[in-house]
Parts: sequence; structure tokens; C-alpha cells
Amino acid sequence: MKKLWLITASLIAFSSAAQAQVYGTNGNGNYNYYYGTPQKKKISPQYFTLGLDYVAGMTSMEDGTFTLSSPLPGGSDYTGNNDQFEDSIHSLSGSFGVRPFRYFGLEAYYQQSLSDNEVKHQEHYKDYPLFAQSEYSIKYKAYGLDAIVYLPVATRLELLVSGGIAHYEFDATAKFSAYRNNSGTPEGGYSSAPYKVNENKTIFRYGAGAQIVLTNRLNFRVMYHYSQIGGEFVEGMHDVTVGVRYKF
Repeated sequence: MKKLWLITASLIAFSSAAQAQVYGTNGNGNYNYYYGTPQKKKISPQYFTLGLDYVAGMTSMEDGTFTLSSPLPGGSDYTGNNDQFEDSIHSLSGSFGVRPFRYFGLEAYYQQSLSDNEVKHQEHYKDYPLFAQSEYSIKYKAYGLDAIVYLPVATRLELLVSGGIAHYEFDATAKFSAYRNNSGTPEGGYSSAPYKVNENKTIFRYGAGAQIVLTNRLNFRVMYHYSQIGGEFVEGMHDVTVGVRYKF
């Protein structure tokens, strides 16, 4: 994460040093500036974008406990809670945007979490060939539409503020299963009934960040988003996204 912010700071410093640079003329004698104050008539940006983001997400969970029966004869039951589900969920996001005005645009996106499985508890028994293990997995997908306000502060640098509607679909599972001591492979027929959660919510989400013009066609973007899920399982979602936008 420190390296990510160092790269971002270096790109911002580069953009500030290049404020006087222009991209050429549009054929009518007017400079095609995307940002900053041109020497001739200013041309407002009007373009579409395709985007790809890496999303580092963090969830906050509502309180809740559950009990899983032991998969082993004579074993102890396992008591878990929602907070034990992985609170750091990384995902990838693709987007399509349109920017019809200099200070305003719209962006539709689809976001899919990466696979995740966490071991939280193990029970071993003396002179018994099996052990019990609790496993937590959580995944989600989200899609929606953001309205974005662009605030140019330099030739190659803009601040962004966004607000929009997002639909989230969460799937979470906790299971207590048996494995072989010598191989660590699952033992068929030894597993408790899993604890499952499926939660869908359509909510508002808000964001803020910065965008740097790398080339005529490519922008680099860093954003923070917060979504107040307000469900019985997931309370909220914090996202830090890092990605690029291709303009056409």
C-alpha cells in the first residue's frame, strides 16, 4: 500500500510540472486542452471511457452468532460469529463512462470479488486419524451507476466527487468439516450443515478521489467509495480503487 501511494504522489508531481503542455490543435486553430487554462479558446472534453480497476474493499459486519455441529463423533460443536468473516475483500471492476461536459459525467460499472477462503479454527484429537476445521468464505458482486463531478486543478490533474446507486449481492458460507491428519484432504461423509447467508441490497454510494492524465487516451485514477449497506449481515463497505480509463 505504501508503494501504491508513492507511485500516486510521483504521478501527481509529474502532472503539476507539466501544466503548460498542450496536445496540439483541433484543425480550427483552437488548442484541444482537456484541463487547465489554454492560451486560445477552451475546448470542453466530450468523450467515452472504458475502465479497469483493482478494488481493495473492507466490510463492516452486523453482530450475529451461529453454531455448527461437530463433524466428528464425540467432538465439540463450534460457535462462530459474523465478524469472523474476512473483512478484507479484493475485487476487480470494469466500467463504461460518458463525459458530455467539462465538469460532469456518468459511469456504469460491474464489480466481482476474487475467491477467498479462510480457516479460523481447528480441533485435533489424540490417536484419531481425523481433525475438524472451520472455514469461512465470502464473495459479492456489485453493479451500478455513478454521477461524477470533475474539478480540474492542473493541466493533468483533476479532483473527483461521485454519488450514485449500487446493487450488492453477498454470499457467505461457514462450514465445519473433517480432514485426514496425514494428508489434509477432506474426509467424505464428515461435515456439518453449513451456515449460509445470501443478502441483496440496492443502496446509495459516495466517493472522492483524483485523476491524472497520462496520455491523450489514458487516465490514471484513485478513488475511495463508501456504501452504507444497512443489511442484517453486512453493515457497510469501504473501497479503495486504483485503475485506468481509456478515452475514445
